[in-house]
Amino acid sequence: MDAAGAGAKIPAAPGGAAEKSAEERRTACRVRAEEETGASAVMEERYRNIRIRFRVTPEEMAVIERKQAEANIINREAFLRKMVMEGRVLVLNVPELRTISALLGHCSGNLNQLAKRINSTGRYYTGELGEVKEILNDVEKKLRKVIEQLALINK
Repeated sequence: MDAAGAGAKIPAAPGGAAEKSAEERRTACRVRAEEETGASAVMEERYRNIRIRFRVTPEEMAVIERKQAEANIINREAFLRKMVMEGRVLVLNVPELRTISALLGHCSGNLNQLAKRINSTGRYYTGELGEVKEILNDVEKKLRKVIEQLALINK
């Protein structure tokens, strides 16, 4: 068994890890990782290629997580970006919008049937036209209610 195998210390080569600064070691590690994975090419192709990192306390993290959950945004990066860019996240839970969407779907179906009949026979039934008018009046009422609720948010 030679001296190296018996636990003898081998002197560090000039320019070795012991002589490099922490920053040089980090850069070398990053470059090695990029060469192995091709990560730099991926980062350059991204639309958002600048990374921001910051530290928070456990209490601040709890607030961030709570607000993120309230906003119903799963991606923390997207949530934080939206908060910084817009100042707040507005979560609209307006059940009337679902009702309006359903009513517009019914109206659309009725109008398609009516148009098909008129195109094929040249006739239409006033009852069908009245049903479409009722649905549209209902949609208008619901939209006015939603607009009133949205106006209250800005105050």
